[in-house]
Amino acid sequence: MTNLVAMTLRLSIHAGLALFLAGCVTDSGSQPPSSTVSPSSARAAAYKVERLANGRMAAQGEGISMAPLYGDNTVVVFDPIAFDDLRAGMVVLYEARDGRLICHALSRKIGRTWEVEGINNPDVDPERVTESNLKGVVYATFHSWDAAVSVGGRG
Repeated sequence: MTNLVAMTLRLSIHAGLALFLAGCVTDSGSQPPSSTVSPSSARAAAYKVERLANGRMAAQGEGISMAPLYGDNTVVVFDPIAFDDLRAGMVVLYEARDGRLICHALSRKIGRTWEVEGINNPDVDPERVTESNLKGVVYATFHSWDAAVSVGGRG
């Protein structure tokens, strides 16, 4: 088996495992996706996907700024991306000036920066995404039974 075929097979197996472990159940309400998977199983599946490629990073979110797409404790895997490959609507991870990592959606490009906002926030973020503070783009999400918060709840 060639390295490419073996790598593709491993990725398919891990993706299937991740889907099995973190399958989502959604409804048409304002609740973020949830599942019957434990938080530790969701984290374990995310870390497996993280290890499949160099530069990937898994992080557990908090807050409601991305509800109902992502709830409190959703585990998100980010993949590196070239700044010039960004497009409006992508959900990215960036580092704010105070060192916090923020996962929000790209709104519009202004020169060599991007406005970003939480989809549940009324306004754009005070900081913009730049080539130097960009960490990655959402590659995968893992929800657990502990990942759901209602809009207007904690966060």
